[in-house]
Amino acid sequence: MPSAIGASRNITLPLLTGNDEFVFKNHIQTLTNKTLDSTNSYSGVITSSTGNGVTIALPNIDTSLGTTKNLSVTQTITDTATTAADYYPVQMEFEYLANDVTDPFDLASAGLHATTTYGSGGIDAKGTTQTGTFNVKILGSSSANSETSNIMGWTRNVAEPASMWFLDANMHGPTVQPGLFTGLDIFMNNHYNGSPSRNTSNGIGIYTKYGSGGGSDASQDTSQTYPIDIGLIISGSSGVASNGANNGFNTGIQVGGFGGAWNASGTVSKIGTGVKLLECVDNCIDTSSQGTLTGYVLKLPNDGLIGRATTGNLSWNSSDALTIKAASVKSVHSDGSEYDLEAMRPDVKKFGTWYGSSTSNAEGILNGRMNTIAVGTGTNAGGSDSTGIYRTYDTAATINSIAGNRTDSTYMMRINNCLFKAAIYLNNNVNVRVFAGFVSDANAPTSLADPLNAKEGVALWFDSAVNANWRRLHNDTSGASVSDDTTVAAATATRYTVEIEAVTDSKFVFRFNGVNTDITSNIPASTTGLAYWIYMENTTGASRTFRNYYVIIRNDK
Repeated sequence: MPSAIGASRNITLPLLTGNDEFVFKNHIQTLTNKTLDSTNSYSGVITSSTGNGVTIALPNIDTSLGTTKNLSVTQTITDTATTAADYYPVQMEFEYLANDVTDPFDLASAGLHATTTYGSGGIDAKGTTQTGTFNVKILGSSSANSETSNIMGWTRNVAEPASMWFLDANMHGPTVQPGLFTGLDIFMNNHYNGSPSRNTSNGIGIYTKYGSGGGSDASQDTSQTYPIDIGLIISGSSGVASNGANNGFNTGIQVGGFGGAWNASGTVSKIGTGVKLLECVDNCIDTSSQGTLTGYVLKLPNDGLIGRATTGNLSWNSSDALTIKAASVKSVHSDGSEYDLEAMRPDVKKFGTWYGSSTSNAEGILNGRMNTIAVGTGTNAGGSDSTGIYRTYDTAATINSIAGNRTDSTYMMRINNCLFKAAIYLNNNVNVRVFAGFVSDANAPTSLADPLNAKEGVALWFDSAVNANWRRLHNDTSGASVSDDTTVAAATATRYTVEIEAVTDSKFVFRFNGVNTDITSNIPASTTGLAYWIYMENTTGASRTFRNYYVIIRNDK
């Protein structure tokens, strides 16, 4: 063997066996395509970097030569043991100790860090790249309990306050229109007609359960768990500031339809049940904290619109039937008054109506139970104008004349959630008294400054000699009535709607001029029979007039 080789030489080496060594000294040698053993190969340059790290620089390649795997690790694992052992074909362990980082938000360790630079900026790069590709191919497994996972990992923190993410994936789109822009896509095909044997199949699962989960510490397996604030959160905004003024997502959740990376426009989508909500503890759907809505809280097809944000109205225009089961179902009229829909069911509630067409003819439980109030020589007549269809009651000129209408039976009760509703209109508001509401008296009223004195009742009341405003009058038969000021002036040429309803046998709700007031004291007893009065009394020797548009009553049971 020569002591030195001055120029390139081709040397045929003998077979190396045992512990024999072949050494080159004081020369830089390049070994190309040398087979080191039967299972491993390497082509490249290994250079030491600063510190204790090692840099492997793979050679640049031209893919036209057919090279597809720059660094390949292959291994066949055969295990015939009865208990499977843990095998890690490639194991990388990083233990990072950092105790002098000036900013805790600085990136301290990235573990396994893979970066693919797509194109050079000056070259129009085309094709699809995948920075990390993890494939599992199952060729033999007889047990449904055997499990495979393309990516499995865990993060464990027993008693440290550090912030935690399991997966932090970030995307920043281009300033030109991309072909696709999707965050996390999971494409799945089920090739078995049915569910898996162990549980239901699902695309995305978010779970929490005591004593479960991979990678937990032994102390965490027996440590109490607590609710997580939000299972799935979709939140954000867009614009030119961190608190942008524009939508972060135009649609928060879409079920069905087309879109994303796999379902192109026009693709037919069929979903069995759009949303199923089970075992809700607080609210299945909570829309109480809304921003400025321009649409509806719930919008149905065929213009069946439910719950406009600005009014809370219910609109049902589809051909389907609407079935609602509730203690009380109400519709709101344009004047703000409420109407009980369930009262139209005689098997549920007894309902009566009078709409001013005659002096006493009525429908439902008002039929045959109405009388005209005519204390003195009062008169009444039908009429209609832009304010509606009404009946006019005139007290005539005799002082303390009373005109109006009433029921002659005290069959309504607080325990049966009795309801009274009427609309009235004052032609005169001087030298008058006006009453509209419940009273525990089946007879006609008499001239009194306190018509509920020593009686039980709840009513709308006005006495021009006492106050210019409408008042709430109520009593439980113990002496004089309680009179509360509504602060609403009793004006002429104004239509007023009043509704008085007993609720849950504990109170009366007084609805007047868009304001609801609970009356819980000095009210009729639970089983006291109640009739109603609607009348005007003159307190001077001159005719006084008012209109009554309708009367609605209801009594449960």
